[in-house]
Amino acid sequence: MRKLTKILLLVMLIVSLLCGLQATGFTAVPHLINYQGRLTDKAGKPLEGAYSLTFRIYDAETAGNLLWQETHTGVVIQKGIFSVLLGSITNLDLLFDKQYFLEIKVGNEVMSPRQRIASSAYAIRAEKAEQAISVDLGTGMITGNLPMTNLNGGINASSSTFWRGDGTWAVPTTRVKVGSFTREVSAASGNVSYTGIGFQPKALIIVFGSLNVYETGTGASIGFSDGTTNACMSVYGNVGYSIFSTMINWTAEGSTGQTAVVASFDSDGFTLAWTKLGSPGAATKTGYYIAIR
Repeated sequence: MRKLTKILLLVMLIVSLLCGLQATGFTAVPHLINYQGRLTDKAGKPLEGAYSLTFRIYDAETAGNLLWQETHTGVVIQKGIFSVLLGSITNLDLLFDKQYFLEIKVGNEVMSPRQRIASSAYAIRAEKAEQAISVDLGTGMITGNLPMTNLNGGINASSSTFWRGDGTWAVPTTRVKVGSFTREVSAASGNVSYTGIGFQPKALIIVFGSLNVYETGTGASIGFSDGTTNACMSVYGNVGYSIFSTMINWTAEGSTGQTAVVASFDSDGFTLAWTKLGSPGAATKTGYYIAIR
């Protein structure tokens, strides 16, 4: 066949990344490249007719490794112009994370030199997606440099992990802990620490004591604290209830008993500052807590 001279092969190279976010996940990214070119013969006359065009991608300008190829048969060329969709015959599954070179074969003749594959202007912006560790939802600005090692720092992405703002996959931590403790109501005033929660709480709910509505002289206290504000409601047998500015307010007959406020939220629990009221008789009461992270 006549020798073909390539006047202009690369007119447009666009990879469309249409990642519309839907309720069920991300839409599939079409791995297709719209490739247009112009072919002439040795005399510069535009080709006409149907030709077989083979496209190959290498990792080097000469020699190198063949990474992908496909052949389009019967490509109609009018006034030298043709258009094909690369990846429409053989899946174009390359990562495009390094420099590639495109080689074209027309019929039995290989065009030379290979063409360097370049980004379209706006596709360069997509590089930010690989480097982002944070996105400002108000402005849409992407910041940070995300090392690839952070994608698998011993914890893989799965249905049981989530992506943290500091650039790591993490296992969700426990947010609520339920437990119990006991208090001797005749014990002296002072601070007592309760551990074993596994995290530092930010809020605490405690139900303390016992309640029998058929007897007087028994009581229960339901309280809340965020570490600064303490409040509780105390119920006394068949007498009624009162509101206090303490986390726990438990009294027996008269005004003897124990009160407590949160002294501190600790790394593995909390500390209550107990105050003994009067001279209550010996008795051990149980407190049930909900610690909130």
